[in-house]
Amino acid sequence: MYRDMFASPATVILLSLSLAGASGQAPPQPPGIMDANEIHRILVGSPGRPGGSDGVLLDLNLMRLQPSTLDDPEFLKYFIALNNCANPQIGAELASEFEFPKLSAFYKDKATTILSAVPTTIRLDLGSLALGQYDPIRKAFPILNGGWTAPGAPRQLGFFTDHVEPFPTRTDLVVCIPANRFSSNKPIYQIKFDALKFTEVPVDEAVAKDFVLKSSDRHLQLIVDIEILPQKPNLMTAPHRPWAVGLNGKVTKVVAVTRQGQELSVLVP
Repeated sequence: MYRDMFASPATVILLSLSLAGASGQAPPQPPGIMDANEIHRILVGSPGRPGGSDGVLLDLNLMRLQPSTLDDPEFLKYFIALNNCANPQIGAELASEFEFPKLSAFYKDKATTILSAVPTTIRLDLGSLALGQYDPIRKAFPILNGGWTAPGAPRQLGFFTDHVEPFPTRTDLVVCIPANRFSSNKPIYQIKFDALKFTEVPVDEAVAKDFVLKSSDRHLQLIVDIEILPQKPNLMTAPHRPWAVGLNGKVTKVVAVTRQGQELSVLVP
């Protein structure tokens, strides 16, 4: 009669599976690790699902150049979440006093390797240009922006800058839901580079004529590609933000585009 008091091995297995299903708990997933393809997916997104854009790229480069930023628990959680976009359990694990210390140790050890795959070139809007009448002799539009003034010299027209202050966009991270809650209240950035100075926009006459006939105004946007240099960031205080970050960069390309996105002239090849 004692035989009925003990379940067979098969019954134990079935009972275990039944209890696991009833609990609704999936087995824990291994820690995710971003590779170059996953980083690109997070930054670019897909049609109808925009990615993290320049804000996330700047944040990742800050982590790469200033590893001590990962000593900030919220910044570290942001980094861990970016590595685990497909893990629905990661939010609970980051909130757990038992799991977070293990995740923290794992990702601090892997951070240098993971961040080595982060792109170091960023494309940003540098500013707008107001153009004058086309000069067929110079084959260029003069720039009518306020320009700059050397000490004791009259004000010159043109465009001059030695830095850009992007307003980092961290588009609602629908491509990485776990990181979404950690993407706000991140640093503001300034990127310094060798001074750029433009007084005109060279354009082939036929292209210039087509632009004038099709445009309601004579304004262009300057789009710049900047390589972020491997130099220590300058960390500063900033109102309403944890900090401001100064990065050093090298301009690799500047393009003047119409408001419709058509490339009209390459100012820095």
